[in-house]
Amino acid sequence: MATGIETAGLILAAFPLVIGALEHYEHGFQVIREWMRFKGEFAAFLNALIRQRIFFRQNVEELLGPIVDSEYDMSVLLDNPGGEAWADETLNAKLRQRLPGKYEYGLSGSSKLPAVENSGSNTR
Repeated sequence: MATGIETAGLILAAFPLVIGALEHYEHGFQVIREWMRFKGEFAAFLNALIRQRIFFRQNVEELLGPIVDSEYDMSVLLDNPGGEAWADETLNAKLRQRLPGKYEYGLSGSSKLPAVENSGSNTR
């Protein structure tokens, strides 16, 4: 049978092992905490990006509303940015009238818009 001194020695020897294990778990929990924070921040960023995409689409709808003749034409333009419908001369002439002096400036980055618009097609 173990004496009190032997038992005390075993308990004292176990403390560094327990402390080391707890420190290891603390590091693991810290990684999980950081991941959860990142996950929350990423979700907030994604929601903000989706809202901006909705605002952009609404602005384009407002711009095209008086110009486009039908709901179908509107959906073709919105669902296929940079598509053939955007190359229509009648549409471009109406856009020039709607955006006097700003047409060229407004379309200077339009070659980049289809990639941006199409990249979020699964968020509709």
